[in-house]
Amino acid sequence: MKKVLILSYSDLSTDPRVIRQINALNNHYSITASGLNPSDIEDVKNIPIKLKVNKEINFHLDYPLPVRKAFSFFIKNYLRTEKKI
Repeated sequence: MKKVLILSYSDLSTDPRVIRQINALNNHYSITASGLNPSDIEDVKNIPIKLKVNKEINFHLDYPLPVRKAFSFFIKNYLRTEKKI
């Protein structure tokens, strides 16, 4: 059986474009998918993509307090979900 690799910098379980591609190819090819979160579709091998944030994020400190709080909340949640990958 021929093999296909699908690369996407997205959550493979919720990205509709990737889900359509996998469903269209799944009957005729052996599929390996690589993304931020694995696909929930059976018979698909998953290779995780791990994002690395090496820089200190502090450019938002000059913004008004509500903007800083919102930005900090977003970054903390983003980094928390990244560690689960």
